[in-house]
Amino acid sequence: MAIPKKIPTAGVAIALPKPPLTLGPFKATATKITISEDRHLTFTVVVSGSSLTFTCLAYPNNSMPTGVTFSKPQGSPISPVIASS
Repeated sequence: MAIPKKIPTAGVAIALPKPPLTLGPFKATATKITISEDRHLTFTVVVSGSSLTFTCLAYPNNSMPTGVTFSKPQGSPISPVIASS
């Protein structure tokens, strides 16, 4: 993806591959299965040859503004449940 020299006021859309993650193949041996993610996610973006690392934390009832913030919400990070049977 090439970033334009003049960034539009609406920003620049970034298309991520779908599906972003696959799970399996595996064989479930229990009747109850839960899939959850870790409480933190770290990713690195390379911009003009320089690496910029982001760490995101999941909090319950996220009331913080979206985007990059420097303050933490109240409470402790959680490991969100993605699917449960």
